[in-house]
Amino acid sequence: MPVDFSKTFAVDIGSENIKIVKLSSADSEGIVVENFSVVKTPEDSVLSSFMEKPLTDPVALSAVIRDSLKEMKITEPEVIITVPDLLIVVNWLSIPVTALQEDLNATVRLKLEPMLPQDIDKWFISQQVINDTETSNVICEAMLADSCLGFGGTIQKVGFIPTVIDGSFFNLVNVFHDYLVSEENKTKNIAIVLFGNECATVSVYKNGEPKTLRNIGIGGGKFTKTLISQLSITKEEAEEMKKNEEFFLAENIGDQNKIKNYNVIKPVFGELIKELYNSFDSYLAKFREFKIDEIILTGGGANFGNIEYNIQYHLNIPVKKGEAIVNISTPDGPMSARDFNSCSTAIGALLR
Repeated sequence: MPVDFSKTFAVDIGSENIKIVKLSSADSEGIVVENFSVVKTPEDSVLSSFMEKPLTDPVALSAVIRDSLKEMKITEPEVIITVPDLLIVVNWLSIPVTALQEDLNATVRLKLEPMLPQDIDKWFISQQVINDTETSNVICEAMLADSCLGFGGTIQKVGFIPTVIDGSFFNLVNVFHDYLVSEENKTKNIAIVLFGNECATVSVYKNGEPKTLRNIGIGGGKFTKTLISQLSITKEEAEEMKKNEEFFLAENIGDQNKIKNYNVIKPVFGELIKELYNSFDSYLAKFREFKIDEIILTGGGANFGNIEYNIQYHLNIPVKKGEAIVNISTPDGPMSARDFNSCSTAIGALLR
């Protein structure tokens, strides 16, 4: 059932920023964002790992969200919450049709239990059948119950009702659904890279279905930490450098090594390219495909100036920024590329 925009807004809680979005409409002509906000997450208040209590300072987190919602004059009662993908375990399971007809939940638990890092009774598990051939593909998501209750409780204390708590990626992809299933694109191998603060989530879609998904432990924050350690500067200074100084060239990329700033972060960028290559190479081998046709890049890390040209250069795969694919507007005009990249997951959560 589509989300009722008059009753619901979205909060995307990241380890670096909290993104709050309210939509007014979404149709084939585009998406209209009624209101949005991007604010800093309180320092070290959200840990992106399989810990039973990833919220180390829920009081500070609640205060920031409460102040933002008050400033935005949000009164809608219901909220969809998205959290970092590193808090979610995602697995593809092959389950016979007979099991689907009998007891899917029991079969999923049986198959998923050996894959989870903690006892299965500590997890909330959901699943979706993505085809019903003789042996079905079932996507399963698992999130530690304490983590889920912690995030939900934080929002409840602010005075709102959580209706969904989910990972980031499968909400983000709703933004690009029409593009992925179009006649022009549905038979292509299209990769989506959600480049966040602590990780990059990588998936390849074909015929409108996700075929693989992988979390790479390299996000925009790793570039920031490298600048801090190598240049002995503060986090704020490193972030300002990333926004305002040149690191990546848009043209003549063969001359990239002449850029002083680039050489500071070159090892991290090289690691990112290696992990992306391995992700795509694994997909091509498994599904006997010839090539990745294009990459869609979004997330806050995609705001690192000209990084898309360098990814395209090193992987020899066309890269499109997410804002070039979807028409997103606000009451003040088109949504900026920076704001879209930051808010794309929260926008997608409202399109589920």
